[in-house]
Amino acid sequence: MPNILPFKGLRYNLEEKDLTLLVCPPYDVITPEEKYQLENRSDYNAVRLELPGVEEDDYTRANDLFLGWINKGVIAQDQKSCLYLTKHEFPVNNKIISRLAIYAVLELESLNSGIVLPHEETRSGPKIDRLKLMESTKVNLSPIMMLYRDQEYEVSNIINNIAQTTETIMAEISSQEKVYMWVIEDEDIIQQITKGIGKLPLLIADGHHRYETALTYRDQHIDENENGNKFIMVNCIDIQDPGLCLLPYHRGLQSLTVEDVNTLEKSLAEYFQEIPLPQSLIEENDPYQFERLVSQYDFPSMVYINRVNNNIKLFKVRQNIDLANVETDLDPNLFVRCEGWVLYEGVFKSCFSNHIEQKVVYFHDITEAWENDKIQVLFLVKPFPLDLFEEIVDLGLKLPPKSTYFHPKVPTGFVYNSLSENI
Repeated sequence: MPNILPFKGLRYNLEEKDLTLLVCPPYDVITPEEKYQLENRSDYNAVRLELPGVEEDDYTRANDLFLGWINKGVIAQDQKSCLYLTKHEFPVNNKIISRLAIYAVLELESLNSGIVLPHEETRSGPKIDRLKLMESTKVNLSPIMMLYRDQEYEVSNIINNIAQTTETIMAEISSQEKVYMWVIEDEDIIQQITKGIGKLPLLIADGHHRYETALTYRDQHIDENENGNKFIMVNCIDIQDPGLCLLPYHRGLQSLTVEDVNTLEKSLAEYFQEIPLPQSLIEENDPYQFERLVSQYDFPSMVYINRVNNNIKLFKVRQNIDLANVETDLDPNLFVRCEGWVLYEGVFKSCFSNHIEQKVVYFHDITEAWENDKIQVLFLVKPFPLDLFEEIVDLGLKLPPKSTYFHPKVPTGFVYNSLSENI
């Protein structure tokens, strides 16, 4: 079972407990403009470490910068091994909801061990970047988002009580999004929490690239005496937490020829059945209305928007799909429960073969996609069903890239984890 432990976190050692000017989003969602804005907030903003650049000197500079912050006393290491509880408040559908999570370290296990369960394939590019940063800094800058199963509510009862007390630090991510953190030092409480989280296998919700990078880093440093390289910082969320939020990861197509479009629409007809779309919605042509419409259905469905031929349709997955040409060993009863899965495995693979990465783009910001003239076709899909997600992961199956979007991402900067014994 997962070996979850407390750790001596590296944290900002400033007089104010408000970290608003210091935290940043994880590396994979920061735009160049956002990076510039975050850097201007503070000389100590976490983005300077999390996203230093891609040149060799940039990684070295990130390490020098972090060590400089430690030498100045801006960053200090906790004297005791602790757990760190966060309460993340954020808006969804005009309501403020919250989720609780525990920062801890997890002993690394292979992804075929059955102890840590992945759910999607990874790409090489991000892993190369994260490995270079890890090699340079010897620090986990951002945590892996993990899901655990607290079947008897042992952990949730404890952390809900802690969350009623005054927090240690906090940060305002936006006008309606805030994160509060509590440092947990009590050894008995720590033991109860780590034991509860480690009863069943953990599911990777977000951070596959960083987890695989950590495995590579461990294996490359296996002969060293530093115990920290066997662990990775994780942010653990109960899969039953009412604030666990899955939002849709929509798809777009670009660089299409006329032949591509014709092939695409023929392939769509094999896997999807058109259902009536209200004319009023077509006339309004509002992407948010389309997204809300799709979310209302209790069956796999999507809105298809073709800008090449001004074609807008509402589709649902066909009940009897011929899987003869689908390169998957999946149980059809699982496959047909998610329109995004059918779209990728059935349509995209047959239409674009080896050019999927060039043709297919993913987005969750509809406005950004709507205003992007390069995107010729959009597919507005439903959020991936959480029950199907858990079922698939337990079976050891993997989803196509960008199938799930756990919202919001875990910010970087609340606590860092050293991979070496000495700082």
